[in-house]
Amino acid sequence: MPDDFVGSAFVRNAFYELTGQSDIFQGDLSAAEFEELAQPVVAYFKALNPYLWNQGQSFPASQEQLDALFKNGEVDMTIGFEVGKTAGLVAAQVYPETVKSYVFDSGTIGNAHYLGIPFNAPNPAGALLVIDFLQSPEAQIEKMKPAVWGDMPAVAVDQLSPPQQASLRAVEAESGALSLQELTAKRRPEMKAVYLEWIKNLWVEQIAGQ
Repeated sequence: MPDDFVGSAFVRNAFYELTGQSDIFQGDLSAAEFEELAQPVVAYFKALNPYLWNQGQSFPASQEQLDALFKNGEVDMTIGFEVGKTAGLVAAQVYPETVKSYVFDSGTIGNAHYLGIPFNAPNPAGALLVIDFLQSPEAQIEKMKPAVWGDMPAVAVDQLSPPQQASLRAVEAESGALSLQELTAKRRPEMKAVYLEWIKNLWVEQIAGQ
């Protein structure tokens, strides 16, 4: 599953947990140094393989496939970056009300989206207007709603107006949701991009099916 960005994020979280390191993965490591740090992670997943879906001989190819396995009761958990994902699926009765979201006690990797304008955009002024709207508190809170997207808003909560904060709290109160305070408190940094490829290689060569 490291071919899938979300599946890879689960493995990257394991690197933080099992190596006891975090900041080091934002720095420059050689391939040999990285592989040495990875040994407890490799050992953990190799030992875990027999207890996984299909005894670790194959893995879900995507987040969507993992969600389907979870829905059918074939696995005990699924993962995702969308904070409202679970609440939306509970509300749609895809998941039962007993399903809850959580983050690891030691923290969970968080990501952010970025908006850009191509150098050859035919209407950069119009694109800027769209970006300004998408960054507005109203649009950010709207996209956080489970029925819309369930994505974490990029806003400073303490700078929102009282009505905007009330709207945010209403979204957080939905069944299966997590508060932004809890998510932010346990947010861990992303690794450097090159390490994602190295993790994929380690998984294929040393973990998958073994």
